[in-house]
Amino acid sequence: RTSVARCAAEMGPAAAGLAPLLRGELAAVRRHNYSESGYGSHDVSADLKLLEWCRRALSELGPGQGE
Repeated sequence: RTSVARCAAEMGPAAAGLAPLLRGELAAVRRHNYSESGYGSHDVSADLKLLEWCRRALSELGPGQGE
């Protein structure tokens, strides 16, 4: 998911179709790496990187596209 979000950020406005997915990822309380058995510090780091790329991708879509 992080790779897809990074790619969307690099694509800029061409990734507009991914906006709902990116917004959904940001809004999710429990994302793909959630585990009921616990988590490690690497999970937190990976999750923060995913959120960073999602925000960056949405900001690259242009006015009104990433909202």
